[in-house]
Amino acid sequence: MANGSEKGAAGATPTARARADVRQGVDPTSGLGELVAALPIGVYRTTPKGELLLGNRALAAIYGFDDIAALQAAARTGSLSWYVDPGRREAFVRLMDSWGEIDRLVSEVEALDGRRIWVSETARLVRDAEGAPLFYEGAIQDITDLLSVQRALRESERRFRDFAEIASDWFWEMDAELRFSYFSETLASEVGVEPKDLLGRGRLESAGASENDPHWRAHMEDLRERRPFYDFRYGFTRTDGRDIVISTSGVPVFDESGVFRGYRGVGSNVTEEARVQQSLQEAKLQAEFANRAKSEFIANVSHELRTPLNAILGFTDIMRDELFGPIGVPRYGRYLDDIHTSAAHLLSIINMILDLSKIESGKLEIDDAEIDPSACVEGAVELVRPMARGRGVEIVFAPDPAPPILRADERALRQMLLNLLSNAVKFSSADQTVDVVVGRDSATGEVDIRVIDRGAGIPADKIDLVTQPFGHSESSMSKSYEGSGLGLAITRRLIELHGGRLDIESDLGRGTTVRLVFPADRVRGA
Repeated sequence: MANGSEKGAAGATPTARARADVRQGVDPTSGLGELVAALPIGVYRTTPKGELLLGNRALAAIYGFDDIAALQAAARTGSLSWYVDPGRREAFVRLMDSWGEIDRLVSEVEALDGRRIWVSETARLVRDAEGAPLFYEGAIQDITDLLSVQRALRESERRFRDFAEIASDWFWEMDAELRFSYFSETLASEVGVEPKDLLGRGRLESAGASENDPHWRAHMEDLRERRPFYDFRYGFTRTDGRDIVISTSGVPVFDESGVFRGYRGVGSNVTEEARVQQSLQEAKLQAEFANRAKSEFIANVSHELRTPLNAILGFTDIMRDELFGPIGVPRYGRYLDDIHTSAAHLLSIINMILDLSKIESGKLEIDDAEIDPSACVEGAVELVRPMARGRGVEIVFAPDPAPPILRADERALRQMLLNLLSNAVKFSSADQTVDVVVGRDSATGEVDIRVIDRGAGIPADKIDLVTQPFGHSESSMSKSYEGSGLGLAITRRLIELHGGRLDIESDLGRGTTVRLVFPADRVRGA
């Protein structure tokens, strides 16, 4: 054997020279060259029996040593556990017995600090010219972190597949040619088609659709332009003949260099949801139709009632004024007054119902013009003042010398003011005052018209109710007053047509403040 016959340094074998170097204190890495010494992978050379001859710093670091000499010393004294993993020990025994090779053997070893690490190792036997074994040389790499990452990836993939298989939705993937390359198994139960039957098919083919359909044409355009899409819905017929509705969403997938790789997404069977939505839509249409029918009925009936009411009012006026001679009995005159008052009240209610009907049907249009709100307030105050005097109530209004100019419907504004003023007077007691104020918010630019009374007030839980059609606050005081419950409802809708709002603040027993608030974009300025 050539490994022990030579004696001189000049004619010594590499193994003998390496042993001599170690005995003489020569750097064990010197035989590897600077490049090998600096590699991040551990490189070594051993005798055929496994005695470490040479190694680089990376090899020492894998086992927790500062340099290769310390590693050699530990190996010689037996303080290094080289073969923790039985498979690794057996592989090296077979290697030494057969003078064979090891190719990427993965095993577990113990480092100096007790850490168990995983390494990948490749080794081969080097022979001399006569075929005698000289030494082993190999490379070893710490793959502990790599294995951890691989295990995490496998676990993540396993977790994803578990979720994909048990979810009610299904997951899918497309390749760069826009052909399906993956479906989760849920597809079969939800759609009635086995995933394998759709693999390799394009989008239109798998759904049985045509790009002549504008709905599908737009979807295919999204796919060709690599755009994400969400909640794309289409009808699909299962193999059992049932029609279902499918919703699908997807995002394009690109690799690190920006190359398009396909699509990835999720699909859902939304048949029940679509049916509910359709039912709601049909119910909405029916409600709108019923509401229009109601409005038309109210309008027709109201018009039919107005004609005889106008006749009653006209004839009672003639009789009350005794245009064709005296009636003779004073009591008849009082009855005529009652008839006239009742008819006028009924006609007022009918007019309000007609107005509300027009607003709710969308037939009432706002005729905008630039107006002075103070002038409108003065006009409305003069119309309501006789009613106020009859109740012993005073209306107080101080016009602004430089009022803001509003863009509004003058007739609608006058009606809103009349409704608010008549309400304020009606719920005020004798010797009380009703104040009207026109102001502008310097911060928001809004203009508001406030009507303030000191009357009965409205309970806090009834404020929303009084702005609904036929709504009353139902306080003990309000029941003693006549009213259709339409005034505030009409006023709220009219101000909302102007883009504004109706604000109500009330203190039960102390009075109410109602504000008509017009947005800043309807104010021209002083």
